[in-house]
Order: sequence, then C-alpha cells, then structure tokens
Amino acid sequence: MKEILKITKLPGFQTKAKIGKIYIKEGKTVAKGDIILTLEGAKGNLEVKADHDFKVIKILLDDGDEVVKDSDIAEIEVSEAIDNLEENKKDDKEVKEQKTIDILADTLPGYQKEAKVGKINKNVGEEFFEGESLLTLEGAKCNAEVEAKVDGEISSVEVKEGDEIKKGSILFKAIVNENLNKEKDEEKVKETKNYHGEVVVLGGGPGGYVAAIRASQRGKKTIIIEEDNLGGTCLNRGCIPTKSMVQSTKVKDIIDSAEIFGIENSSSEFSMGKIIDRKNNVVNTLISGLNCSMQKHDIEVLKGRGKARDNKSLEVDLKDGKAIVEFDDLILAPGSKVAFTPFAGAGLADNLTSDDLLELREIPKSLIILGGRVIAMEFAFIYKKLGTDVTVIQRSNSIFPNLDDDVIDVVRKSAIEKGINLIEGTNIKSIKNTIDKEKIVEFEQDGEIKFAFAEKVAVATGREPNLEGLELEKLNVEISDKTGGIKVDEYMKTTAEHIYAIGDATNIYNLAHVASKQGLVAVENILGNNTKMEYFAIPEAVFTDPEIGLVGMNEKMCKKENIEYIIGKFPYMANGKALVENETEGFVKVIARKDNREIIGASLIGTAATDLLSVFANLVTNKITIDKAKDVVYAHPTVSETVFEAILDLDGESLHK
Repeated sequence: MKEILKITKLPGFQTKAKIGKIYIKEGKTVAKGDIILTLEGAKGNLEVKADHDFKVIKILLDDGDEVVKDSDIAEIEVSEAIDNLEENKKDDKEVKEQKTIDILADTLPGYQKEAKVGKINKNVGEEFFEGESLLTLEGAKCNAEVEAKVDGEISSVEVKEGDEIKKGSILFKAIVNENLNKEKDEEKVKETKNYHGEVVVLGGGPGGYVAAIRASQRGKKTIIIEEDNLGGTCLNRGCIPTKSMVQSTKVKDIIDSAEIFGIENSSSEFSMGKIIDRKNNVVNTLISGLNCSMQKHDIEVLKGRGKARDNKSLEVDLKDGKAIVEFDDLILAPGSKVAFTPFAGAGLADNLTSDDLLELREIPKSLIILGGRVIAMEFAFIYKKLGTDVTVIQRSNSIFPNLDDDVIDVVRKSAIEKGINLIEGTNIKSIKNTIDKEKIVEFEQDGEIKFAFAEKVAVATGREPNLEGLELEKLNVEISDKTGGIKVDEYMKTTAEHIYAIGDATNIYNLAHVASKQGLVAVENILGNNTKMEYFAIPEAVFTDPEIGLVGMNEKMCKKENIEYIIGKFPYMANGKALVENETEGFVKVIARKDNREIIGASLIGTAATDLLSVFANLVTNKITIDKAKDVVYAHPTVSETVFEAILDLDGESLHK
C-alpha cells in the first residue's frame, strides 16, 4: 500500500523550518525508530523518526528546503511483507546502522559546576571520529575539549556558542556509525613534530604530574608525556575508584544498621551500574581538574606512548604522527602494571584483575580472590558487602603478614564475621574452567591438595614496574637487581646523568603519595638543591572494614632491629564519638623508643584511622618526644581523642581506658 509521508511536527512553536539533512534513500527500507531527516529551527532542531516500517519510493524534498506542518516528505510503500527489515539492511552495505545517542557534558573544566560553550567544531550532518574535539567548554580558570567517544554523524546541535551549561547538559544528538570509513584519515601523511623541554616527565601519574607542576612552578619549561588519562593507576584504576566503591558500601552499611539509630523502614537496595557510574564520575571530575592544572601551569601535555630515542631525547607515538622530545633533564615515571604469578591458568582470558573488579556491572554470585594484602582485602570487603560469596586464598600464613598481630586479629575477625572465607598458608597450583563455566582453583595447604570453586576468580597478587617497550638501555638507565625497578639513589637519580626515576617504576615503595614526594625530591635535585628522599615516616592507608592506618615502625620491625620500645594503646570502644557512630571496633597504638622517648611509629585500626594517621605522620617525621606530644589539646567529642589517650598510655596515664 502506497502513501505519502508527511511532516507532523516542527521544532519548538514555529510555523516553518528548514530541512537539515535527509537520511532516507529511494528504494531503501526504513525501520521504526530510524531517523528520516532533521529539521532546523530558529531556536532548536528536531529529529524526525519513523513510527513504522516502510520502503521509500520517491523523496519529495531536498536538504535546505523550507517546510511547514503537513509538507510532503516522500512517497512510501507500507506492506506486511516488509517484516524482515534487519536482514534486508544487512545485505545492503550502503545503509548505515543507525543508533542515536546524546552527547553530554560529562565533565566540566576544573571543579566547576557551570561552564560556557566556546567554539563548536561540528555542525549538523558532519561526521566525527572517536577522540575528535566536538566543542570547547570554557571555565573560569581553564578550558576543556569535549571529545567524541565513538565514530558517528551529528544529527542536531543542542547548544549555541556562549551558552551557559551545567554538568550533564545535552550538547549534541548524533548517529553512531561503527562502520565509518576512516581511509581518508589513514591516508594522511603523519608528520613528525619536534619539542624541547627543560624538564620532560614520562608518565602522568601522581608522581609525574606533581613533578611537572613543581618544575613549572620553579620556572622550567615542562613537558609531560602520558598515553592514558592523567592521574595514573591511582586515579584511574586504583586509589580513587576503589574508595568510591568503598564509600558506596559504607552508605549501604549505614542504611542496613538504621534501626540501631532509631530509623525504621529503611531499604538498602542498590544498583551496581549506578555505583560504577558514580565511581566513573568521581574519576572524570578529578581528571578534568588535572587537565585544568596543566593549563594553569603552562605544561605541554603530549598524549601517546613514549620511549627512548637516544640519551638526550624520547620518541612519542601520537595519534596524528610522532614527536621527538629533547630534554635537559628527564624524570621517568611510567608507573606499574598488574603482575601475574606464574602458575597454570594464571593467564586465562576470563580471569579478573583489579582493573576488571572496578568495572563489573553485575555482581558475581561467588568470587575467589588470590592474594591477601591491600588490593585483595579491599575488594574482598567491597564485594562481600554487595552480596557476593567471597573466598580469599593467600600464600602467606596470614593476611597482611607484615602488620602487628593485634592489627591482623581485628581485621581477620571482621572479615570472618562478615562472611569472608579466608584460606591462608597456601601454594596455588592452577586455575581451571569447568564445562558449566565455573572456576576451579587448585592449591596446596598443609601438604594436602585442595580445591575451591566459584563463578569468578580475581588475581590480585600485586603489580610490577611498567617498563616494557621503553628501551631504557638507550638512555643508559640500569635496572636494580634488588627491586626489579629502575635503579635510583637517595636523590632519585638513575645511573644516567640528568635522568631521574620516581614512583612504582622504581619498585621501592609503591604508594601514590610516595611517588608524589619522590617527584618533588627529583625536581629539587634538578634545581641543584641536594635533597634526599626519606622513607622512615611513610603513612599507609588500607580501606578494609575497619580501616587500617600505619606509619613508621611497628612492633615486629622494632623486634627485628632490636630496638627497645614502649607502646601506648587505646580502644575505640572507650571513645564517646565512636560509640555515638556505632564504630567501636579496633584501637589506636603508638610506639616510642624507650631510651630517648621519641615517637617512632603508630598502628591504627578503626573508624577514621586513615584520617587520624596524618597526626602520627607529623609526630614521627618531626621526631617528637612523648612529653612534647602530650602538650597538644584535642577537641571533644571527636575520634581524635583516641590519639591523645594512646599517647598518654605510653606512660600509663590514659584518662579513659
């Protein structure tokens, strides 16, 4: 049956509009929901979509024509025979697979809540490629490019240059085209660009970007090379995303225990997709802030994989070519990557890594985590609280084997009470898949071969320096036999003149804040200030439940080094604020030398332990004595009073113990 397809609606409240682009073709079939054409109005655009299947006989207008309501679009044929439209389209290579999307302002420049639309780079009907800039957002302190995440074609522009927009605003509507022909782009001659930096930083993690900012602050022309987003493992796949998930589970815990606080009829139903979306939103906001900092400090950012070219320059593979980057001083900060323990099945494609655990949008019914230290135990608590049956298999005889036994006892008890199955003192033999898509982990314990079964297995046995492909030998940079990372001295200097290395790539102390400090030390030495890197007061934060905070010496370390010590200890149960918050697990423990009464370390396990840690980091760094530490007044009622009570307990003078 033939009929005339008409325009039934115009943009806004207008009486006429202009044809933007016609997407249908004569002789071709159109499915319900496909875009027929776009209409352009004075104040906005409109996509006209098919409300049923049909075949186009003849198109009755052209791009740019002015139309009114009820104008004829095309002569079409509607038939019940057109019921296999998708198969017809598959056979027609010229027809694009149409999927419409909204392109949003996912992140704004810096940490702003609003931004202004700057230059719009794409108009209706124009094609775009993944990674291409669609428009610029202007902020008070910096700008941000909105880049395409897929290939496609603009069907409507929803904003104008100069518009004020908020996060989440729709900027464009577009048609995704996964088969977009990139031959023209690939045929372009890729040029080589030349750069020179007084300080060049290879790697944009928490060590690299901090070093770059400090070098720029000190007047150095600075270039940073990063193949991924700024922020490194910590921001993109580590510290920040895991803490976002920890916070989601913490909120769930509070809701689950609402009756304790007199709140009834509460529900802690959750959406894993929304938890992941929030995590991504937090990460993207911080990345935007870092990009803003690079602009603020006039730091050139080259996005690509860098490697050594010779002892005075690097080569960078950019999207549109290559870059040769010469340096006066170089800071190597390539970070780390997931390490795999060599046993049968360790490399199975469906094994999960810590990166994968941050992206699951469906909760596995059961999960085996191999490893019993920070990464493994943080994820064990996260997924157990989300309803997964979690088993942790650890090689050492204890989880967190380097911690004091009283700290281990608290976190182990908490894990077991929450239903986490801990299997310690093992030797992993293999991971295998069953025919019903389950996973089997074979391990040896106490001389006996045993098996554990689960839907998923995650290998969280650690990370290693990310040095592959850097060709460090061209820089005359050596690898340390002791650490397996880049060999450096206490000034962060490598074995090559004017080349420094920091962060996980050195494999000395793989923490984000250590990398940042090493970066600052490296820059000071580039400036000739002869600054040493010290490790005696490094704080460590572990986000299990309860949290763990560590700094300086613990009892095991003191005994190993034959240091005579005294301890002060105070339980959270005796703290008023902890009782109010129903967070009474754990304690604060402080260690001082017996001879000179200097505070040399602390171990905390309990609520806010990771925040209270900075108090002890200051005491240990500045070598404060017990008597001096007692002079500080702590506010009441706060959890920080546990710090004061533990210090008093060093002399047996705790007031509330």
